[in-house]
Amino acid sequence: MNLAVTILLTILVFGIIIMIHELGHFIVAKLCGVRVLEFSMGMGPAIYTHQKKSDEVELDPDTGEMIPVNHNTKYSVRILPIGGYVSMEGEDSTSADERAFCNKPVWKRFCIVVAGAVMNLLLGFLVLLGVVLTMSHVPTRQVASFNENAVSAQYGLAVGDEILKVNGRAAFTYDDVVTEILGDDDGIIDFQVKRNGEKLELKEVEFYTEVTGEKRELDIDFKLLAEENSLGKSLSYSAGKALSLGRLVWISLGDLITGKVGFDQLSGPVGVGEAIGQAVSISWTNLFILIAFLTINVGIFNLLPIPALDGGRLVFILIEAIFRKPVPAKYEGVIHAVGLILLFGLMIVITLKDIIRLF
Repeated sequence: MNLAVTILLTILVFGIIIMIHELGHFIVAKLCGVRVLEFSMGMGPAIYTHQKKSDEVELDPDTGEMIPVNHNTKYSVRILPIGGYVSMEGEDSTSADERAFCNKPVWKRFCIVVAGAVMNLLLGFLVLLGVVLTMSHVPTRQVASFNENAVSAQYGLAVGDEILKVNGRAAFTYDDVVTEILGDDDGIIDFQVKRNGEKLELKEVEFYTEVTGEKRELDIDFKLLAEENSLGKSLSYSAGKALSLGRLVWISLGDLITGKVGFDQLSGPVGVGEAIGQAVSISWTNLFILIAFLTINVGIFNLLPIPALDGGRLVFILIEAIFRKPVPAKYEGVIHAVGLILLFGLMIVITLKDIIRLF
C-alpha cells in the first residue's frame, strides 16, 4: 500500500479509537452533572470552536463588578486529527464549583473515569459484530469430522464434542481452539469438552507431529463445524472473539512482565502503522479485526494502575473510598505528571526503535 495512504489510515484509526475513548468520559460526565469545560476533537491549535452563549454573570473579586461568564461546554476541532480530550472543572485540582469533578461522589467519579475504557471495549465488540454479520457461516468449537487415520480420535476425541478448554485455557471461539493447539510444544494436549450435555476431561490427547530441523509442526487432524449465520450466532461469536482478543492483551502483558517477550518486540505507532498497511494488503476484514484488537488493547491498557492512565486515577478514587479521605490534589497531580513523562519517554524510545527497524 502507498506510504501516504498507510499514514493517513493509521492516523484515522488512532484518531477514532481515542475519540471514542474521550466520548465515553464526556457522555458519563454530562450524565453525572459534571461541568465539562471543553470537548476537543484533535490536538494542537483550534481551527473551529463553538460555545453556546450564556447570560450568566459572576462577581469579580478584584473589582467588585459583575462580569459575564460562560460555563457552557466549548466544542473545538483542532488541526491534528490524532485523538482529542475532555477537560472537566476540578479534574486535576480543587474547586468551589459544586458541579466540579472533584466534588462529585466517589461512585460518579469512578463511572466517569472507567467510561473511556468501556467505550473502547464496546467499539471493539461492534467492529467484530460488523465483520461477523457479513459472514454466511459462523465457525464453532464443535468437532465435525476427522481426517483419515486421525491420531486424536484414537485418544478419545469424538465427533460432536464441543471443545471448551485446551490445555486448561478456555476456548471462546474456533480461533482459540486452533491457536492453542498449534501453539503446543509436544503435541500432547488436554481437552475439556461437552459431550451429550456433560463436561468431560480428555487427558493427553496426542496429535501427529513432524520435526523439521528445530521446528515442530503439528497436524490438526479434525475439522470444526460451521453453522449458517444468524443474528444470535453473530452476537455470540463476536462476544467470544472480543473476550479472546482481550485475553490476548493480558497474556501479552504477562509475557512482557515475566520476560517471555522481550522489549524489542514492543511496537508503537510506527509499528502499528506497518501492521495496518499489511492488514489492508490482505483484506479489509483483516483491517477491521486489527482495529478491534487495537481498541480493546487501548481499553484494557488504560485500566492498568499506572499514573497518568485512567487506571492510575481509579487507584486514587479507590483509596478515597476506602479511607474516606482523598489524597491531596497536589500530590496526586505530581504522581500523574511523573507517570505521564515516563509514558512519553517510553513511547519515544519504542517509536525510535520501530523507525530504526524499518531501515
